[in-house]
Amino acid sequence: MHPSEFAAKWRTRAFEVTEEQAYQEHYADVASLVGGPVPGQAGAPSGLTYQAGVSKVGSTDFGKADVYLPGHFIWEAKRAQKTADARARKLGDALAQASLYAYELGNPPLMIVTDFVEIRVHTVFTATAPRMYRITLDDIEHNRKLEATDLTALQVLNAAFHRPELLNPARQRQEMTTQATAQVGEVAQSMVRRGLGQLEVSHFLMRLVFAMFAEDVGLLDDTPLTRVLKRSAEHPERSRGYLEELFGAMQTGGEFWGADIRHFNGGLFDSDRALDLTVAEAQALLGAARLNWSKVEPAIFGTLFEHSLDSGTRGKRGAHYTPVQDILDVTVPVILEPLRAEWDEVKDNVRALLGGKAKDRLQKATAALQAFHERLAGVTVLDPACGSGNFLVVTLGHLLDLESEVIGLAREIGAPFVLFPSRITPEQLRGIEVEPFAHELASVSVWIAFPQWKAAHPSDEWPTPILRNYGSIQHMDAVFDAATGKEPEWPRAEFIVGNPPFLGNTRMRQRLGDAYTEGLRAAYEGRVPGFADFVMYWFEKARAEIEAGRTRRAGLIATNSIRGGANAVVLQRLQDTGECHTPCPHATAPDGCGAGPAARSEWAAPRPAGVRTACCHADWRARYRPPMVSRGHRRSHDAYCQAGLDPWDSGPFGPPRAAGMLILSTHARVQSS
Repeated sequence: MHPSEFAAKWRTRAFEVTEEQAYQEHYADVASLVGGPVPGQAGAPSGLTYQAGVSKVGSTDFGKADVYLPGHFIWEAKRAQKTADARARKLGDALAQASLYAYELGNPPLMIVTDFVEIRVHTVFTATAPRMYRITLDDIEHNRKLEATDLTALQVLNAAFHRPELLNPARQRQEMTTQATAQVGEVAQSMVRRGLGQLEVSHFLMRLVFAMFAEDVGLLDDTPLTRVLKRSAEHPERSRGYLEELFGAMQTGGEFWGADIRHFNGGLFDSDRALDLTVAEAQALLGAARLNWSKVEPAIFGTLFEHSLDSGTRGKRGAHYTPVQDILDVTVPVILEPLRAEWDEVKDNVRALLGGKAKDRLQKATAALQAFHERLAGVTVLDPACGSGNFLVVTLGHLLDLESEVIGLAREIGAPFVLFPSRITPEQLRGIEVEPFAHELASVSVWIAFPQWKAAHPSDEWPTPILRNYGSIQHMDAVFDAATGKEPEWPRAEFIVGNPPFLGNTRMRQRLGDAYTEGLRAAYEGRVPGFADFVMYWFEKARAEIEAGRTRRAGLIATNSIRGGANAVVLQRLQDTGECHTPCPHATAPDGCGAGPAARSEWAAPRPAGVRTACCHADWRARYRPPMVSRGHRRSHDAYCQAGLDPWDSGPFGPPRAAGMLILSTHARVQSS
C-alpha cells in the first residue's frame, strides 16, 4: 500500500469502526507500508500472533495483546478519538495495558499503541530512559521527519518491524554523550592551561553541564544558560558576572533576565561562584549547549567526563571503565531478579484477591500493592567503589521502572491514585569514592539520571528543590582509614554491587605507597593474606556485610586472576560464609578459562538417573563450584537461562532471595589511564 493511499483510507475509516472491527486490518495496512510480517501469511515469523493470551493481573481472566511480535513489540489499538486530549487519555490507557502484558511476553523492546489516526511507538529497552515516536497520518503520507529525531515516519515503522535496535535511545545517546563530553573536556583543558585549579574547573563545568541538561528537559525555561553563553562570547569580561547571577538564581530560586528559575541547590548550586571565560571557551560551551542534553547517557557520561578532565588520578589506584552490559550482568541477577520474584508473588496475590468474592477485595489488593511499594521505597544499594556513579545510575533505572509497574497496576485495578505517589529517590543509593572529583561527579550523574527518567514520565511533578544533597555518596576510602589505621564502616545496604579497583599485590606499594600498603594489610590481618590483590579487600568487606546480616546479596566484578595465589584464601572465606556463584563453564572449556582438568572431568561425568536440565552440566553446579571463569565461557550457563529456568534456583545461590555473592569475571580490564 502506498503511504498516500493509507493516509486517505484511515482519515475516514478510523471514525467508522471500533477497535475490535479494525485493529487487524489497520495492522496489516501498516505492515504493508514497510514490508512487515502479518499473522497467518507465508513466511511470518514464529510467535507473531493476533490476540496473544496472557494472564491479566486483576482478574481470573486472561488478557489479550492485540498483536505480538516476539523480540519486537506489543501492539495495542483503541477506538479513534476526535480531540487531542481524548486521544492522549485513550492511548495512555493502551500503553498501560500493554505494559501489564510485557513481562509475561518477554519484555519486547517496543510498545506500539494506536487509535488508527495516530501511532505512538514507545521504546522500553533495558536500562535506558524510554522514548516515544509520535506518527500522524500526515507524517506517513509525506514521510516526514519526526520531532526531535533524524528518522522519518516510515523509517521508524520499518525499524519496529525489522530492526528494533535502531530505535534504542542508548545508541543515539552514546554518540551524543561522547561528543558532548569531548567538547566540554576541551574547555576544561583550556581553563587548566590558564592556571586554574582542576577541581575548581571541574566543579564549575559540572554546574554548566547540569544547566545544559536542565534546559533540554524543561527545568530551565527560556534557555537562560544559552543566552548567557551567547553574551559571554561577545563580552567575555562580563562572563563571570552573568554566570554568577544565573547560579545565584538556581541556588535559591527566583528571577533571571525576565524568566522564573526553579530552586535547584542540592549542593551543586550551593553558591553563585563562577569563573571567567575566554571568547573561545564561551563559543565552545555554546556549541555544547546547542546539543540535545536530554539524550545524554548518564550511565557512561560520568566516566567519559571524568576521563576528559582527570584521567590519571583514578588510574593510579587501578580504577577502570565498566561497560553498561557488564553492569547489567551484575545488577540484573543480584538486584532486579529477586525484586521481580517478589513482585510476581504480589501480582499473583492481587489476582487471587480480586478473583475472590470478599466485599473488601479491592481494599485488600490495594493494601498488597501498597506494601510492595513500601518495600521498593526501602531498598538500599551500595557501590563501595562508585567512581562516577555508573552502577548507581543503572540501579536507579531498575527501581524506577519497577515502581512504574506497581503504579500502573494500581491504576489498572482502580486503586485510588493518591495512594501511589512516586517514592523512589536517589537517597536509596549509597556510594563510596575516595577521589574528590569522581565523588562529586557520581552525584551529578545520578542527578541527571533521576530527572531524565521523570521527564520521560510527565505525569510526575518535579520536586522542590530539584536537587537534594542526600549525603548518601560518601567521600572516603572504602577499605582503609589511614588516620585511624582501621577499616571504615560501610553504609548499611540490602544490596552491594560494583567494580572495585584492581591492583596486583606487586604494584600496591608502587601506586599506594609503603605506609598505606602496610597499614592496610595490618588492618585485615587474619582475614586477607598479605600478598592478596587490592581488590580482595572489597570482597572481604562485602563478605563481612553478608555474614553480619547487614547485606542480603552482593555482586562484584573482578579479573579472572583473583582465583589464584593468596586471593584464593579470600574466595574460600566467601564460600565458607555462604555461597559464591560464578558462571558454569562447559567441560570442553579451554585450559585458560580457569576450570582445572579435574573439575572439568567431574562436570563431564554422566548425569544422575532421572535428572533433567537444560544444560548438561547444570545439575553439577551445586556440587562442584567452579573457580573463577571468564564471561567468554558461559555457554552452559546461557543455555540454562535460555531454557526458561532460573539459573539461581539449583545453583549455589539457592532460591532467588537467598544471601550470597555473584562474581563476574573478565579476562581483561580496561584501565582508565
